[in-house]
Amino acid sequence: MTRIERLKEATLRRTTAVALDRARLVTESYRATESEPVILRRAKAIAHFVLNAPLRIYDDELIVGDRAWVQPYSFNYPDMWPKRVPTASDPAVAAQLKDIWGYWLDPKVVAPTCTTLKGHCVPGFAKLLDVGFLGLADEARGSLAAIEGCRTRIPSRTESRPGMDSSPTIVDRADFLRAEILLAEACAALGTRFAVLAEAGAAGATGARRAELLRIAGTCRRAPGLPPRDFREAVQCLWFGQLLIEAEDAPNGQSPGRVDQVLYPFYRRDVDAGRLTRDEAKELLACLWLKLYAPYDVHDTMVGGLRPDGSDATNEISHLILEVQSEVGLHRQLSVRYHKDMPQDFLAKACDVVREGLGVPQFFNDDVLVPNLVESGFPIEDARDYAIIGCIEMTIPGRADARAVAHYSNLPECLEQTLADGFCPVAGKQVGPKLADPCQAESFDEFFDLYARRVALEVEAGVRTQTINEQREAETYPMPLLSLLTEDCIQKGLDISAGGGRRFASMYCAVGIPTVADSLMAIKRVVFDERALSMAALVEMLRKDFEGHEDFRQRLLNSVPKYGCDEDEVDLLARRVAAQYADELARHRDSRGGKLCAAYFSFTACVSMGKMVGATPDGRKAAQPLANSLCATQGHVGNGPSELLKSAAKTNQRRALGGTSLLIDLHPSAVRRAGDTDPLEAMIRTYFSLG
Repeated sequence: MTRIERLKEATLRRTTAVALDRARLVTESYRATESEPVILRRAKAIAHFVLNAPLRIYDDELIVGDRAWVQPYSFNYPDMWPKRVPTASDPAVAAQLKDIWGYWLDPKVVAPTCTTLKGHCVPGFAKLLDVGFLGLADEARGSLAAIEGCRTRIPSRTESRPGMDSSPTIVDRADFLRAEILLAEACAALGTRFAVLAEAGAAGATGARRAELLRIAGTCRRAPGLPPRDFREAVQCLWFGQLLIEAEDAPNGQSPGRVDQVLYPFYRRDVDAGRLTRDEAKELLACLWLKLYAPYDVHDTMVGGLRPDGSDATNEISHLILEVQSEVGLHRQLSVRYHKDMPQDFLAKACDVVREGLGVPQFFNDDVLVPNLVESGFPIEDARDYAIIGCIEMTIPGRADARAVAHYSNLPECLEQTLADGFCPVAGKQVGPKLADPCQAESFDEFFDLYARRVALEVEAGVRTQTINEQREAETYPMPLLSLLTEDCIQKGLDISAGGGRRFASMYCAVGIPTVADSLMAIKRVVFDERALSMAALVEMLRKDFEGHEDFRQRLLNSVPKYGCDEDEVDLLARRVAAQYADELARHRDSRGGKLCAAYFSFTACVSMGKMVGATPDGRKAAQPLANSLCATQGHVGNGPSELLKSAAKTNQRRALGGTSLLIDLHPSAVRRAGDTDPLEAMIRTYFSLG
């Protein structure tokens, strides 16, 4: 077996013991710092964990550090989810849990109850590889000196100095920068800890493994504190950065981003100097791939795309990553950026990986997304550098605070409240205000306006809730480590959660667009066009969940045009529903002044939110799932993927800066290459050409 085969086997066989290291150490630090500012408490807690967590180096490893130090997640983040109290059958573990969670559940302890989906970022790993954590610490010292006006200590909140502005703003900025310095130094020390561990291992090893451990030690003497000098140090530094970000905040979509762009300069220099072969680089990338896989893999690695000058960015690392995915064979969040001038051989290789059946890579269209970002106010250089967070959400690596999935809007519920004038049949009570009797609508457009009013109320409620959440989290759950790796936070002296980043946006997800479009089509057809049913009769039928009306339900299911079948009338209703949601978001800003960006994406909310919605006019019964993202309603796939692709293209995805998702399951025979003809490649090119 090769090294990678052995590491893969060990990765798949490895079980995670219940360890409470993060929970224990973070709580220990918080107990010792109760009189200090929140930002310093937060930084000291993460630093205490990084400096004291147990470390290990496994056999065959070339890249070290693993997520076992924060496993299992539900047991290790009481500071994030204090009300999610885990249980354990082991008496010793149960006793530790009681002690730890007893602290966080104490009413006197200021702790957040996180209601937004944290994580979801692409840190500035390019900057980390450029200066290292010690370089970031130096930048923070420079900003601290600029604030105080000289290289002396800023007075505390209880002190004063003649001529010195000791307002809370100045003091808070100083506290933040002190937090950045101590945390950056702790992160740098992680490498030293691994170097000591590797040297100890080498003392008892022989032959090739001894040499490998000594090389690991040398690598970790620099990474992640100092800028890497070669490809190996760069890969290790990037992985340490990923591990550390997840130590601060529970793994949840934190993504390494455009790894091919970040690592390529180191690869090119080493190969040109004869210090590295292509196969050696591939082995190191495979080691990184296994690290990224286990035991959590919802974080996106993106390859291809554009350089800042607009030229194609595909490089040898882009190709190597596709090869590693193919050969390692584990599911990972891998994305390919498509544009009309991308190299043919790279697209062909990406399609070959898709054919292996693991659902990766996913494809994103630069020809639409880059102009979208520019039209929304992003500089062209930033727009060309976008990357994906977690699933499908966009950000600018290291420069933007894009609040992914900040809010889910249940659009079928908005339609339901339009029909029932605020009454929820599932809950059996009035949940929204009474606005207007839908039976009084004299035209379909008048009815759509009533629906739009409900959507406006839903968005307003979401903005109010999210604003409260963001303000509370800025006060109780700052992110000093992510701030280190986000441009302008150090310069401003502000944590990213308080608006320290350079660009801001919040993604609001429209759930159930196809369900609403199909339902509106049914209302238009049977109530307004054909007059086959009164609005009152339809409302009553829905209230009864079609009981006694199965024949008419079948008519709604099978005789009314459905989204996903390339029928303009209903597809343009889907476009109208999506555009109305995007228009409503454009009226608002988030708590940092960032735009609210529409995402046509439901993740798993199409199931959970479906349980909250009664029967809908498209024939769907109460509590059944809603349509997933931009996919057709379950059971209505038309005459193949081409029709669905054309329907989805009509939704005008240029309005969805937050991202869109279209999932298609294809039989292997449908995408099998035949000579020079690749049906999968043709499908991708055709769909993206439609915009």
